[in-house]
Amino acid sequence: MRHIGALWGLAGLTGCVVAPTADEGLDPDADSDSDGLLDAEEIQLGTDPLDADSDDDSYSDRDELFEGKDPLDPSSVIYQGGWPYFYGKTELKGGKDYDVGNRFANLQLVDQYGDAVSLWDFYNEDRYVILDLCGAVCPICVDLGLWLSGEPSLTFDPWVDVRNAVDAGELNWVTFYFMDPHGEPPTPEDVADWAERIPHPLIPVLADPDAESVSFVELSVLPSLVLLSPDLKVHTDGVDNHPAALDAALTVLAGVSGSEP
Repeated sequence: MRHIGALWGLAGLTGCVVAPTADEGLDPDADSDSDGLLDAEEIQLGTDPLDADSDDDSYSDRDELFEGKDPLDPSSVIYQGGWPYFYGKTELKGGKDYDVGNRFANLQLVDQYGDAVSLWDFYNEDRYVILDLCGAVCPICVDLGLWLSGEPSLTFDPWVDVRNAVDAGELNWVTFYFMDPHGEPPTPEDVADWAERIPHPLIPVLADPDAESVSFVELSVLPSLVLLSPDLKVHTDGVDNHPAALDAALTVLAGVSGSEP
């Protein structure tokens, strides 16, 4: 376990560091809230050793400290959009070749808030992830985005249960935006405009001006969707065949993943 004792330079985020004191009922060598920080470290930092997220901003004290954020300030967050964060992502393997059963590349791209987002932060225990490779030059991509934001669509309404799951936080959706309305690489302003025009509070829109996602999957048709298992391995290849990924998501949501154990 990596302890924040090795990161005392971050202690200034929370004020002066004082010598640990023995709080009644606490073992300084224990991790009472299971956040990766010892109780003694939390006492010293001023965080709550009985609360993994002292400032209730959805990111654990350990994770915020590791990323240089203030675990006592709810406005100091890892991602302004509130996206997931996975501390152990540096231990993950793969991401080299695109194929069913292989882990998707750890693309690191800037979102609509200007934060650099790591795709491998979406690694989790039980929520599948849909990757949406889109460009504003593609009318059906725009239709898909508007549908996700709540508008009806003759094309996508048959998969309304997928949208409902995204809305409920039961299914993660990540949009890779690699082409502006003129067919050019998007600027940060383009991405912010797309997110404002087609808003969804749970969907990061990642600027991909170098088309890294496109190159990785060898895309040729828009829109293209990829369904990832919670461990970020490709479950269903919907590149050039977006209905396949949506159908697979419906199957997963119904409780039958169809994948090998």
